[in-house]
Amino acid sequence: MKKFLCATLCLCLLCGVSACGSDDPDASANPEIELPDVVVSDTDLTVASPTPTPEPETIDTLTVCGINLVRDGQATGLGFGGAVYADGVLTLTDAELSSSLAGQPVISFSGGDLEIVLEGVNTLESSGGAAAISCSDEGVNLTLSGSGSMTATASEAAAISVSGTLTVSATVDVTGAPAADCGEVVAGDGAQISENSETHLAVYAETAAL
Repeated sequence: MKKFLCATLCLCLLCGVSACGSDDPDASANPEIELPDVVVSDTDLTVASPTPTPEPETIDTLTVCGINLVRDGQATGLGFGGAVYADGVLTLTDAELSSSLAGQPVISFSGGDLEIVLEGVNTLESSGGAAAISCSDEGVNLTLSGSGSMTATASEAAAISVSGTLTVSATVDVTGAPAADCGEVVAGDGAQISENSETHLAVYAETAAL
């Protein structure tokens, strides 16, 4: 009797499990998913334009009164106090620039040669013990040109400090200790050096006067 009851219970259990199954064996393996209708028009599509890589500058850094005009070889697009940089040239137009912070030149640059074009009357003054114009890299040259003029002074420091050649083809009056700390001072086309002493450098160009 016990064996009969056990057999009956097993049969009932087996039938119950079979009833839980689906009539369609593929229904659970591949369920149907309803997707919404999407209408795409030409106005829904956007095309991303590639961002052009900026051209590297000839110099790595250029700061004017602590403001970066060139940083990591890329022009920042900034200007300050009549100083504007473009295409490897720093243009000063009636600029009155000064620095009183210790160790901060009025203009500093690195990485390559720099040309400064003078327009109008420009004044650079450093009173914090740093140069008015400075570059600490070896073999770097500085050129001062243009139809304008510049007066540059520095207290307890060289007014212009570059390791290479300082070429001047504009009218400048430079005073410092020394006036120009560089490899040599050369007068460019249309200019002549009227004084080149330890503390005073004066260059006169026909195109401008102080």
